[in-house]
Amino acid sequence: MLLLQLPISIFSERFTSTTILLIGILFFAIGLALFGVSTNYPLFICAMVLFTVGEIFAFPTMNVMIDEIAPETQKATYLGAAQFKNLGGFIGPIIGGWLLTHYINTMFIVIAALVLCSSLFYRPKTQ
Repeated sequence: MLLLQLPISIFSERFTSTTILLIGILFFAIGLALFGVSTNYPLFICAMVLFTVGEIFAFPTMNVMIDEIAPETQKATYLGAAQFKNLGGFIGPIIGGWLLTHYINTMFIVIAALVLCSSLFYRPKTQ
């Protein structure tokens, strides 16, 4: 996927950071939903590609958005507080393992729906 990073970055320059983040969220959700319905390797590969493209769109844009919304005197505070997202890397495998054990058939669809719900918090700016 490293090959896609440069073309996606060049494509991303044409749009606002909010639009790029929403595109990333959409790719995440489609990839997760496809994981939930996949029954063979080609579908799993497509799901992983879509999920990874979502990462390429969304992850670099998150810090750009924080930089845009933070007042000049509090940029470091905002960026520091944003690191709480790393708690998900700790808690996620615990909850994900439990969900995978008990709800494997619906887990990815539910997570895809939650990812789509997160897009409600990112509204494009009106001029």
